This record gives sequence, structure tokens and C-alpha cells, in this order.
Amino acid sequence: MVVLEGVCYRVASDGAVTNVEGDRLIPYAVVTLFRAEFAKRSQQVNSFSELVAACDGLRSTENVFYAFRVTGKFSFVKTRVMKPVPQGTGLKDASSGQQEFNFEDQEGALVGLWSPGFAGSFSVPGYHFHFLSADRKRGGHVLECRAVNMTIDGCAMHEMHVSLPETAEFLQADLSRDPSDDLMSAERNHES
Repeated sequence: MVVLEGVCYRVASDGAVTNVEGDRLIPYAVVTLFRAEFAKRSQQVNSFSELVAACDGLRSTENVFYAFRVTGKFSFVKTRVMKPVPQGTGLKDASSGQQEFNFEDQEGALVGLWSPGFAGSFSVPGYHFHFLSADRKRGGHVLECRAVNMTIDGCAMHEMHVSLPETAEFLQADLSRDPSDDLMSAERNHES
């Protein structure tokens, strides 16, 4: 799922991007009404780690969430999309069946979130970016990228509303296990 400019897009396991119509259930999402508070223009990055460093330079604290939108010309973007799995499949097993895609010379946007360390039980600490091409035909969770010309816009998120399921299954589940290792396994670049 990628939400950009108020439109929700679904990136299928075959890489196809479609608009999401109506109400759809998803296991987890963080969405914000994005209003840029700061920006860095005409930035070139040669790796995802350089993008992280550029975004780190724009954050003023480690204690709030941040939303980022990176627009521009990407010489390379590597993404992944998780395949559908049976209900009840754990995150670690679900993420083992990811489809990965490499895109070159794409205009587009990365939308992302930075989560503080204290939120590790319900969000992956650090950065999480999704890519969507300008023509809305390619996308996915970003594993690697290079940009020749881009703009980074961002804002701090000082408020969060969390909605939890009211099902008997959720209310009776044992959630005391630390999910950190599974979350990090699902997030990482599987070829690195």
C-alpha cells in the first residue's frame, strides 16, 4: 500500500499498481495528512544509506515520528512486494516470499516514515519508504535507491491515533513476545 496525495494505491505481488476503491482491511498502516515543514532541494544520493543520512540531517529530535516525501528522478530503485499469504501466517514467514523489482530511470516519489526507537513494539524503528512512479505503474517497499535529482520534504508528527482490533482473536492473543527480530527481517534487503 502506498498513499500519496490522498490516493491509496495497491502494489500487487506481480508489481501491478492499482487504485484502492472503497473500504479495504489491512493489518497495519501509518498514514498522515502530509504538510511539509522543511525541505532540502536538488539532492543527489548514491544509495539508500545516503538518503537516510540526508533525512537524518533534517530531523531535530529522536523522540517523534517524521513523515517524508522524496520526489525526483531516480536512476535506480529496488523494491519488494509481499505475496498474499494464508490468514494467520506470521510476519517472518510472510516476508520470506517477497517479490523484488529493479527500476531504472524513473520519475517518481518515495513516501516514508521515520519511527523512534521507543515505538519498536508496533513500528519498525528507523526509516520505512515506499516508491511510486510518476505514471503510477511501478512501486513497492524501497530496499535500495539512487537519485540524480530530488527534493526531500518532511514534517514531524506530534500526534498519533492507534486503532486496535476488537475481535476475540486479538483480545485473547498473547502479544508479550518481542516482534523486533521479525520486523527487522521483513524490512531488510534480502540480497544484501
